[in-house]
Amino acid sequence: YGIHIKSSDRNNVTNNTCHSNGIYGIYLEGADYNYIHNNSCLYNPQGIYVNLASNNNNFSDNTCSNNSEAGIYIKDADNNTIWGSVFQLNKYGVLLESASDVQVLSSTITLNMDGIKVAGSFNVIDIHYNNISSNIKYGVNNTVTITVDAEHNWWGNVSGPYDPSNDTGAGGLYNPNGKGDNVTDYVDYYPWWDSPTGSI
Repeated sequence: YGIHIKSSDRNNVTNNTCHSNGIYGIYLEGADYNYIHNNSCLYNPQGIYVNLASNNNNFSDNTCSNNSEAGIYIKDADNNTIWGSVFQLNKYGVLLESASDVQVLSSTITLNMDGIKVAGSFNVIDIHYNNISSNIKYGVNNTVTITVDAEHNWWGNVSGPYDPSNDTGAGGLYNPNGKGDNVTDYVDYYPWWDSPTGSI
């Protein structure tokens, strides 16, 4: 571990370099109301790992790149906010598993295999005002049948994300001419930004 916070609340973790650790750059377990700001987590298996009821944490202005698994992985933890951060060149930029009431805001999520992957059960996931582009497989890969709110993002092209699956009959979206990142079903991506800095 670079930094390990277990069963400890209301800590400020700022301005750290967490590179080339054996498992995690920053690890939270049972840790609530922490402020994780302006850290660099590179060349780890997991950049930041938020685990086991680590709730109500704020992750801002972090750079999580070149990690072999996830830039940030939130599992079984709720009410966490990610904003203003950079997730590049990871297997998953952001990996959310059984994580509810998560917000991913105003971040750069590019050049990963999957920009954002969603798995497991959840109530609400909000993904807004991000640059989600140049990811290899998917910009947003939702593996479950609950819709993720991913409106107001830049997908790499003014035509929006590539969505070849016509599920409009079930209330979904269809954008086979989109030249941006791929998205799966159960991703609400409309309206989208028509530039990286945001307009509709």
